[in-house]
Amino acid sequence: NFRDSINPMCPTNDGIETTEHFLLLCPSFEVERRNLLARVFELLEPFGYNDLSNEVLMQLLLYGDKDLPNDLNRNILELTLHYIHTTGRFG
Repeated sequence: NFRDSINPMCPTNDGIETTEHFLLLCPSFEVERRNLLARVFELLEPFGYNDLSNEVLMQLLLYGDKDLPNDLNRNILELTLHYIHTTGRFG
């Protein structure tokens, strides 16, 4: 199936493995995700960022936010990279 070759199934059959699935939904990485989001929201607390949609949260995790300081965006990206590494999904 052509669609499946573009968006393959999650290796643990938890759904289609999209970026959103991997970062925010896959039950296989619940512990790692909880750690990531706790640390990210701790950094964002002084800026009033809370209750973000999955789409906005994904953008923030991957690209930062132009309204946030560069060092904060860098810290968020480093946390995202740490999440990717600790899941072992791509290594």
